[in-house]
Amino acid sequence: MEPLHVDRVLLDLCKLLHRLAGPHVDLVVECEDDLPAVRFDHGVLRRVVVDLVRNASDALRDEGRIAVRATASPGRVVLTVADTGPGISVERLPGVFEPFHARRGAAAADSGLAALHEVVVANGADIRVASTPGGGAKFSIYLPVWA
Repeated sequence: MEPLHVDRVLLDLCKLLHRLAGPHVDLVVECEDDLPAVRFDHGVLRRVVVDLVRNASDALRDEGRIAVRATASPGRVVLTVADTGPGISVERLPGVFEPFHARRGAAAADSGLAALHEVVVANGADIRVASTPGGGAKFSIYLPVWA
């Protein structure tokens, strides 16, 4: 594994992320200046960002905003993907990373989130979700800084 620069990964993914978001979704990609390199697999990070933007776009149903941001935090880089969609219900939120937690219709997305959680943790990072019904969802990935 080599040091990974999150800002370079996001820059490389920009065109793809805009296509995934769709023409009626406002997609914003922002990186704090001088982010430290992280210890994380390049291909996995690409997959995680693409999956989260795809899920956000699906939740928006062709209208709204997705923000992808990378910021520095002590010992970590925090990568967030937030949307202005309907959010995750209070009942579903605690088990959102458990496979097949939801009912039909959301089960495929939920099993994808379970796999996403597993691969993030297996690579030494952490992922959390915050959501308010009607107020969108925000997934935050805490990537360890390269030491």
